[in-house]
Amino acid sequence: MAILVTLAALLFHPEGIVGRWVADAYGERQERRKIAEIWGELSVANSRLGSVGNNRTIVEFIDYECPSCRSTAPAVSNAVRQGVTVVFRHFPLTQIHPAARDAALAAICAERYGVFAEVHEAMLTDDTWMAEQHWGEWSTQIGMIEEGAFEACMVDEETLHRLRKDRELAELLGIRGTPSFVTPEGVFLGADGWTQALATLPPNIQDSVTVSTSTFELSTDTIFDSAAHPNTAIATLAKLSKAMFLRNDRLLIQDGVFFHFVDIQTEEVVTAGGNGRGPDEFETPFQTIRSPNGVVVWDVVLGRLTLLSETGEYIDSRRFDIGPLQSPMAPLVAYFQDESVVFRDDSTAATGSWPRGLHREPVRYVKFSQDGRSTLLHSARGSEVVYQEPMSAQILFAHRVLESSLGDALVVAQTDLSTIRVYDSIGNVTSELPMPAMVEVSRRQIEDAREAATEEEQARYSRLGRRLGFAPGSRNWLSDELPANDPAPPIDEMFTDLDNRLWLRQYRMPGRTVALWEAWRVDDAKIDARISIRQGEGVLLDVQGDKALLHVKDAFDVDRVVVRRMVTRPTI
Repeated sequence: MAILVTLAALLFHPEGIVGRWVADAYGERQERRKIAEIWGELSVANSRLGSVGNNRTIVEFIDYECPSCRSTAPAVSNAVRQGVTVVFRHFPLTQIHPAARDAALAAICAERYGVFAEVHEAMLTDDTWMAEQHWGEWSTQIGMIEEGAFEACMVDEETLHRLRKDRELAELLGIRGTPSFVTPEGVFLGADGWTQALATLPPNIQDSVTVSTSTFELSTDTIFDSAAHPNTAIATLAKLSKAMFLRNDRLLIQDGVFFHFVDIQTEEVVTAGGNGRGPDEFETPFQTIRSPNGVVVWDVVLGRLTLLSETGEYIDSRRFDIGPLQSPMAPLVAYFQDESVVFRDDSTAATGSWPRGLHREPVRYVKFSQDGRSTLLHSARGSEVVYQEPMSAQILFAHRVLESSLGDALVVAQTDLSTIRVYDSIGNVTSELPMPAMVEVSRRQIEDAREAATEEEQARYSRLGRRLGFAPGSRNWLSDELPANDPAPPIDEMFTDLDNRLWLRQYRMPGRTVALWEAWRVDDAKIDARISIRQGEGVLLDVQGDKALLHVKDAFDVDRVVVRRMVTRPTI
């Protein structure tokens, strides 16, 4: 009996095996109870990556100057691409990281202006802000927020209150360092805490439930071929500028300044346009996009928008002064129901004022109302370029920003972010889709890409060498020293169709002979279809139902427009 008593005392003593187990279990229950009490407040913020209301949510307490926070960032972004939502709370360790507090305030301001994901990514991948801390200038350089407004936001009482609230939440949970990760199951500290937090999440429903997705291949059934059309203007295209599906089984084929509206079934053609300055004529019709009633054409030299119906009738035209934009060649990217339009403004590309070395081009999406007033709809970070006078070039496998209009919405995909965002006509985010995973790059692929860049550079020099003061064929340092991203961006092309789907093309690596496309339903963020286009079958331009619209070149390098049926086979 004495032995049993002694053994029990040893086991159940607070420092004994059972005693420690009981204490730990009790502590974990208390911690989960505390998290449950504040989870609603803790996990709801616009400083997030991923969708709202996701039951697979992790809260990260972050310090942007913290090396461990920066090292875990790629794993966090990858999880968001797989359907996890990460909410960020700020816990700057000011005693060891002098720039961290201002970085947290900058992130909070970015949240208030609706560009948190962009600024978050920039601060984790760019170190210049740590040394310079010229926040207004920095925000302008990355194309996010106007300088004066950004600086005013950083000292605003609402911003300071938010930072104090985040710190109070951290202290309530006993957090003393970063990164720290919180789920309803507990608090997980340090870089290793990310893996532990991820393991506590419920399984992804899409992973645990059999989901059938249609996978398409092009059939041999050709529905339409411009080369075989009885109308000579269609059969002998001079230069294909644009082609798209329209409603009621119609096609638009733009051949320079001529716009052919083709009925696929009857082969009837209505041609609009022509060269000139008349109401329905064009000089430089650079962009043609869908409008609610047909198509809208932007003539950059005339500074004029022209509306054509789906059957080719001239509707209206009006001039637009894009003087407020920094780029005189800004492309038209959206036309909304209220007749407002959106232009993409690539300021640095217009001025050519590249800073030496690596640079990320700022992009602004500016909306013009019908009366000509302009407002900033959204800002993003564009192509990654490297510059040494007098030449510039995109780095290998460069990240960039893609956009497409979808009814009264603008879809923007910045390829280094974890989500693709849909913006309404006043700039609010209405939905988000997960960005596909990035593409691994081999050493051979980098060498092939560098070789292709060198060949392109030599061709460029042969054309422009005399104007730039260089002998044709001379080499540029960029060909040998061009930086490369590894992994490569997830996508390189994007378009929307008439069925409210967003089509994304997986980044095409050098030597790949198949283009892989995925279609996402924008309304519920689900994959709807996939299609593989083999080399020689053409470039996918548009899809409607089970029909694919392709740009094909014949044996004499002449443009053709082809519509082929897609054969569906269910896959798991």
